[in-house]
Amino acid sequence: MYFLLKVVSFLVISIICSIITVLGLNTYLKHPTFSIIISNYNYEKYLPATIQSILDSTYTDFEIILINDGSTDSSLDVINYYAQKDKRIKVINQKNQGLSAARNNGIKMARGRYLWFVDADDWIDRVALEKMNTSIQNTKANAGILPDIISFYVQPVNDLGEKQHLNGYHLLPPEIETYQNHPYDGSKLSYYTLSVFPATSGKQIYRRDYIVDKNIIFPIGLYFEDECFFMSVLLSGAKGIAMPTKLYYKREHTRSITANRNKHYDSTVRLPMVAYQWVKKVGVSEDKARWIFQWHFEGVFSKWTNQYKHIVYLKKLLSFIEKQPTDEFWIKKAKKIKKFIAQQKKRKSK
Repeated sequence: MYFLLKVVSFLVISIICSIITVLGLNTYLKHPTFSIIISNYNYEKYLPATIQSILDSTYTDFEIILINDGSTDSSLDVINYYAQKDKRIKVINQKNQGLSAARNNGIKMARGRYLWFVDADDWIDRVALEKMNTSIQNTKANAGILPDIISFYVQPVNDLGEKQHLNGYHLLPPEIETYQNHPYDGSKLSYYTLSVFPATSGKQIYRRDYIVDKNIIFPIGLYFEDECFFMSVLLSGAKGIAMPTKLYYKREHTRSITANRNKHYDSTVRLPMVAYQWVKKVGVSEDKARWIFQWHFEGVFSKWTNQYKHIVYLKKLLSFIEKQPTDEFWIKKAKKIKKFIAQQKKRKSK
């Protein structure tokens, strides 16, 4: 009898320990709904407002991944201060690798079901996560799937945080706005919609499993990397929904990349090549890949700065084009660059 009691006691204790262990692991392995990834380089001035806007959210099932990308100011002190206050904050402190590499590292660490790439100088609406979660659940109930991408309005603000005029860049195309709770197929969007659909990183969230399964990452060493990432997601067949409401506040100031597009003209010239190759990696058809090339190719000339030094980048673009099949599409592009370079040389010689 005594031996039997010992065996029963041992079994009961073992079961209890197992339950505690499983519960503990479940807590540890629990995936939050959102992983908010913030890459920071010398934005100590804006970082507290960005972080606090997330911590003030009405929906609390999230994690924040803060990447200090080799900042030389006091950004790391700000990041560590908040990380000590809230266990939902994870920190990556790395040598400067650039925005794309930082975000890719953030994706590797993220455990959330959805990824939101928030710039270190912007902030989010306090009800944004709550509204997104409602849309996710509604889509699942109405369409039987989880959306791969959710897009919404962006409210531009100036350096003081004052709201600016809401223009087309910050809205959603009409073709997209009609899809609320019922998803569209990104690979079937029209060329017009793709060409007017801004790819600002904070303007959409992405389902993490979709990004990982498709092996979609940000291209290294390229400004305006959002566009390649965004188009790769859409054209790979992601199912998206729209939320025509302002959830993200984008600060426009002189230090931002978007305010210095001419400064990074080399990336503007490389973008058609990279975007074309990037979307083909995820199985996009040749016709659709050429759509994307065409769109960014026209941007090369609309953003021209008339600085002769940039011709070296145009020659690289020309070299890429001349390696493509000799059909009308590529021949016309080559002729346009050659004519443009000749015009610029003529201007300089005067």
